[in-house]
Amino acid sequence: MRGQSILVLTERSYFREIVQHLLFVLLGVIFLVALGAVVRASATSQGAPIWVSLSLIPLMVGNALPYFFPMALLTAIVLTYGRMASDGELVALLASGQPPMRLLRPALWAGVLMMLVAYPLTSLVVPEIYGKMRDIMRRMDLAALENTNPSSSSMHFRGLDLTWTARNPDGAFLDVVLFLRSPSQASAVGKKGQPNLLRVRANRASMDFEGGELVFSLDGMRTWSEQQSEQGGAGWTVAAPNRTYLRVDVQQLGNRLPPVSFVKNRSSFEIQKAIREDDSLSERKREEYRFVLWERIAQAMSFLPIALVGGLLGWWLRRAGFLSGFAAGLGVLALVFYPLYYFGRAQVNAGTMPAIPAAFLPVLGLAPLLWFLLRRRSS
Repeated sequence: MRGQSILVLTERSYFREIVQHLLFVLLGVIFLVALGAVVRASATSQGAPIWVSLSLIPLMVGNALPYFFPMALLTAIVLTYGRMASDGELVALLASGQPPMRLLRPALWAGVLMMLVAYPLTSLVVPEIYGKMRDIMRRMDLAALENTNPSSSSMHFRGLDLTWTARNPDGAFLDVVLFLRSPSQASAVGKKGQPNLLRVRANRASMDFEGGELVFSLDGMRTWSEQQSEQGGAGWTVAAPNRTYLRVDVQQLGNRLPPVSFVKNRSSFEIQKAIREDDSLSERKREEYRFVLWERIAQAMSFLPIALVGGLLGWWLRRAGFLSGFAAGLGVLALVFYPLYYFGRAQVNAGTMPAIPAAFLPVLGLAPLLWFLLRRRSS
């Protein structure tokens, strides 16, 4: 009875140690992800109010953090069980007749804890965060048009490139070159294999944003002449010496943000509803939606085998420092888990594998590694 109580206290102690390491690793990950989010937000926030870019940072962190949970859990368990092995606690507990699987129970508890936290995040919270993040980035795009960075000499917005040499106190651009891809010719190709562009030069230009349209007021406008360029001339010919107005529909410009699939920013309940009620979906598209549903479940369930792998790796590495524990976890995930994850997704998109087996490929891929580590522990 006394031995059992000591073992229970030992298990609780190991679980607390795993949680402490887990929180330490997650804080480090949050710090690094936040730094990356600050850099990205500052790079895409030209002209936007400061509160817009600041509100984007926590959303970026929240969107990326769940993808680091497997690495954090694996590192925390490797550190805990490596210390157990190096201090001789593993030998003492095994010598007292305790089976190895009983000693791995704290790791499994940590895996269950992460599973209960991760699934609601990936199925409900992260899709909503992603949708809000995309909305803010689109607002930052429009803010770049309404409030052009005064210290810059160029602006790039979707299919529009605008450069200038100086600006007047009233905000007008001087010596302007404007490149604009025509919406109807977005995929067209010119005689020399170059995309067809509207190429305009002007002595002075002003830009206003009116109801979804960009309105350029151009003085001394010149357009590009392909014929004169081919003959060795400057290529720019005077077409309108007086003031000319150019209107551009912002919504018709090429979208700078990559297109988002329906499931990227939808909760699992919304995806299930679409599968049941949307009759316009093809069978392949339904299978892709099913893959996302089961993928989120499989990612949560993967914390259990990841916890076992972490404990066995810690016993094998013995006194594992943070760097060695992190490297071991990264190696397992980079060589086994994530390649199978992307392979399964590619197979579903190609229509060569059903959704459920493809979603559980990363979990099944850990089985040979678990068998190898258990064999090594037995020997």
